[in-house]
Amino acid sequence: MMNNVSRHEVSATIAGLLAQVEQAELERAKDRRAAAFRDIRAEISRLQRQIRFTEEFEEIGIHPPCWLPLVQLVTAPENLAIVIGPELGMFEIFADPLITKVFRYLAENTLKHGFHATEIRFGAAEAGNRLMVTVEDNGTGIPVKDKKKIFRRAGGDRAGMGLFLVREILAITGIAIEETGLPGKGARFEILVPEMSYRKQA
Repeated sequence: MMNNVSRHEVSATIAGLLAQVEQAELERAKDRRAAAFRDIRAEISRLQRQIRFTEEFEEIGIHPPCWLPLVQLVTAPENLAIVIGPELGMFEIFADPLITKVFRYLAENTLKHGFHATEIRFGAAEAGNRLMVTVEDNGTGIPVKDKKKIFRRAGGDRAGMGLFLVREILAITGIAIEETGLPGKGARFEILVPEMSYRKQA
């Protein structure tokens, strides 16, 4: 799965780069050539990020799942205020160790796609026989038509392989994720942990 995702993402970026190089070669105006090379540099940076991301997630499923304190998993970039609900300290979840990257990616996703988001909030509550872990921001939210697409390998504007791999990592131990935020009010991801995969800390 990782090999397929990597080839798809990297190949698409390289194809875009080649097209931009060809276009830059045809430009005669100095300012237009400069703009073309700025675009090329941006695509190269995108390619570097894709490779780094692939390296981070190459160990999916290699290490056995284990019990992890939920409150220790949450994180956020420095330029986002973070609010951690006190209930997070009550629970542990049984998951692939890479789940730490899941929470980090969701926070970085807010910074990248939240448009003016300044805060990210983490919460948890038991819902029936499951634990619902919530990750919310105060950005612009996700349009209804894109809510399913964002978890696909080649979805809408907010997609890519990030949220696709987030879903795959969680699925290793039967954990599901969905987006339930209101457009214009911010994104809200609900991580649904089955009964046998969470417990209260002693």
